[in-house]
Amino acid sequence: MRISDNLRVIHVIQILTTLVGKSDAGRIIDTFDKTKNSEILFNFLKIHPVCRELFQEMVRSDGFLPAEKAFFLIKTEAKEHKNSFVKEQMCGKCGHLNEKFDLAQYDFEPAKIPSLRRACINCGHALKAGGFVNSKEIEPWNVTNLFIYGSKIGLFDPAQYLICPWCYQFEEYLTKNIRNTPRICKQCKQPLEMRIDFQLNPDLKSLVRNKSGVWLEWYVWKLLSKSLKPAVEHNRIWKIDGMTVEIDVEIDSIKQPTAILCDTKKDPTFNIENFHLLAKKFKRLALVTTKKKVDEKIVDAAKSSFSGNIILIKGPSIEDLTPNLMRFK
Repeated sequence: MRISDNLRVIHVIQILTTLVGKSDAGRIIDTFDKTKNSEILFNFLKIHPVCRELFQEMVRSDGFLPAEKAFFLIKTEAKEHKNSFVKEQMCGKCGHLNEKFDLAQYDFEPAKIPSLRRACINCGHALKAGGFVNSKEIEPWNVTNLFIYGSKIGLFDPAQYLICPWCYQFEEYLTKNIRNTPRICKQCKQPLEMRIDFQLNPDLKSLVRNKSGVWLEWYVWKLLSKSLKPAVEHNRIWKIDGMTVEIDVEIDSIKQPTAILCDTKKDPTFNIENFHLLAKKFKRLALVTTKKKVDEKIVDAAKSSFSGNIILIKGPSIEDLTPNLMRFK
């Protein structure tokens, strides 16, 4: 082959894959990542899978979510985690529950967690050593503690109000003096109950615009950047074979260029119609979703398009993405 032929081949490759620029989502991520809340939110999402689930439901609720509603939204998934954020110490003899707490009430700091009881407070039987065990029962107050922890670190703003459980009239609870707080509903004269709702810090609103999954793209990029930077890029738009394609996160590697697609929808789709285009530029494809199930058709489409490795990261296993990518580096 002549030198001119080599140049012609290179020119064709450049035409097939041309970098157009960065998407609007990418610019939102770049702006947010420079704020003081960026590292705070990253650590909150990384500390436990249930924190990501809570934040995801907050996103779907457009940044405002009652603690009671949050409990019903995440209780099923929260109690299925192998490492529950609720712990307990049960007596093996009489079955008495000696201790039960959630990690949020101790700010997820092991040093603050109380010591194990040595004997059952009910029957005096010696309790097993080895630490607290995971509890499968999640209570509303456990979820409220998650919100309170998020409020302590500046992610959420609590809003107290009074509601009538009989006629559903409510009024804001603004007084600091509990004696001045109304106790009876003005309309039906029934006792009022105090509720607490939580809303996102206004600085985080850019990540929940249009209830989108921008936060997950930012989180995955941030997670990988801690280990692989500067090889990690996000939200770049490419023109491949004349078609415009946006890649949520990508790893620029000569040996294993990788496209990473993120999806927070209840039924992830990952834009499978673009898989064949991605395969022309990338050797690996990673699919990251906050859900625990992905349609087999999506996995089959990925396998038929890519001859390289397909990495599927679901639900609470997002932190497994980095070691999975490093393993095939």
